[in-house]
Amino acid sequence: DALRNGNRIGVVTFDDLGKAEVPPTNNEDTVMRYITGITSGGNTNIGDGLKCAGTILKRERSRNRKVIMLITDGEPTAITQKAIRKLEKSDKKDMTGEYAVIEARNAAIAGIETSVIHITDEKAAGKNLVESIARAGHGEVKRVTRPDDLKKIML
Repeated sequence: DALRNGNRIGVVTFDDLGKAEVPPTNNEDTVMRYITGITSGGNTNIGDGLKCAGTILKRERSRNRKVIMLITDGEPTAITQKAIRKLEKSDKKDMTGEYAVIEARNAAIAGIETSVIHITDEKAAGKNLVESIARAGHGEVKRVTRPDDLKKIML
């Protein structure tokens, strides 16, 4: 939908680190070809993925609305040493989650919305974190627990 409305889309993946895989483009084939080939591997550094996406969007000169659409299970397992040093004085027990919320907040300060597609089970593992990320990013959460839920998101 975003491409059909004249917007551009980029893809950032994250495992141990966030990586810009597809720079912002309006080429649907490029984006879809990359997305369908994504496989999981490594850890889950949500904060670094959000930081990478935010950095890319901050450089975009377009006046269009800027949105990070995070697709995650809401269970981060990695954080960089640099981020740990920044959060050492934090009283939060989960630095991996706190880093993700901070990066969503940093993006929001720059005018970038962060919404989340939460891939989860019926128990909604990671629910609190994804809701905190969306709240900090002035976005919303859409939950996917089974394939039929994807149709509801697309409507």
